[in-house]
Amino acid sequence: MRFALTFMALYTVVFAVDLLLLRALQPSWWQRRWLRRLLYGQFPLAVLGAALWLISRAYGFNNLLAVGWGLLAVLSLYLGSLLISLVLSSPVLLAHKIWSRIDPPSAPARRAFLGRALATVPLAGVGGVTYGLARSSSGADLREIPLHFANLPAPLEGLRILHISDIHIGPYIGLPDLEKLLLRAEALKPDLALITGDLCDHMPDYLDALHLLEALPTRLGNYCSLGNHEYIRGVRRVRRLFAQTTLPLLVD
Repeated sequence: MRFALTFMALYTVVFAVDLLLLRALQPSWWQRRWLRRLLYGQFPLAVLGAALWLISRAYGFNNLLAVGWGLLAVLSLYLGSLLISLVLSSPVLLAHKIWSRIDPPSAPARRAFLGRALATVPLAGVGGVTYGLARSSSGADLREIPLHFANLPAPLEGLRILHISDIHIGPYIGLPDLEKLLLRAEALKPDLALITGDLCDHMPDYLDALHLLEALPTRLGNYCSLGNHEYIRGVRRVRRLFAQTTLPLLVD
């Protein structure tokens, strides 16, 4: 619950900064009524998402969790991409505004072109997020990447390392998805598995996920490390869960 409230507070700060930068640096965008309505209108949706998230946590409604967290996560991605676009373009935008005041008669066509070009920067961020969201709906990739090292010791020739990271089991990815992924990975016959954090966003599933990883057959073992989400969710609790398995947890 504390995490949900902190996330919403951060969202509110980013929302306010976005509005401020848009109004100050992108007047051509800010003058569009539909854009202002879109920006102002998404904030109540974010509050609704946070409320559903909190209710789902309090009463264990997983369906509400998927809706609430999903709504807030998608809105946050768009809001964050807009902030990054505005911050990256702000030095050029400020220079453009200052130069236009210092020397207004010179090269008006060039300045107008630059102004229009800079106005498209936020669109690039929105387009990138949209592509990422569409791409995330597809299945997980299992890519075989050959690595070559000079003077590699003979016993390591042909070593097959399985690297799994950022599964984020929660509203959209469940334990059955991890099980299917591990069955596909098992067919590759890895010698060694490395699981590098951010395994679960839904803590009740964490131990079951560890048991699935524990059961993956490899010749040299399966090793884990922590990700930032393990610290966000409570690293002490996570380490107690690891202690209930035979998986080696590598810390620092």
